Amino acid sequence: MIKLVDLLKEITEAKQVGDLYHFTYLNHVSKIFNQGIRFSPDNTGLPEYKNKFYISTTRDYSGKKFIDGSEYAVRITLDGDRISENYSIEPINQNYLMAKDAGIEHYFKTAKDVYYEERIWSSKEGYLDPKYIIKMDTIIPESELRRQIEWGKEDSERTVHFDESIFKYVDSGKLNFIKDFNSK
Repeated sequence: MIKLVDLLKEITEAKQVGDLYHFTYLNHVSKIFNQGIRFSPDNTGLPEYKNKFYISTTRDYSGKKFIDGSEYAVRITLDGDRISENYSIEPINQNYLMAKDAGIEHYFKTAKDVYYEERIWSSKEGYLDPKYIIKMDTIIPESELRRQIEWGKEDSERTVHFDESIFKYVDSGKLNFIKDFNSK
């Protein structure tokens, strides 16, 4: 029998997630605004996540430990409270999970409770609806975007992964230019 206290705890905990941040490449912006963020197949190899799909997020808006050394230029702020109404969100320490699966978790004793990542889980492949996006920020200056678009117009052989339509998101306030990810 389910206790009322346990049921209430489960209901209230599922609704108190707050903002989550997903980092990606600039060339994904238009597709994300139109389709949403794609759920990836699980990469942990652990039985409890078999046949599940996830989106990797973090609570750290600077993404310091999450994106160190990457080329991600866009931070997406997601409404974790709304997402938690339809999806499971769990803190994940990928290194610890892989070590545990390999039977060497004792090397990670101090790291097992350090979670740089929170995963949004789905039992189905697909996309997280764009309605959960609060905003997107990019660290690439507007002048650089315009320069690359012009560069692509000058020579059709050059690969530019976006066009002037990206500025409709700027004009609507959905894509913002920021100096670095240390600012909100």
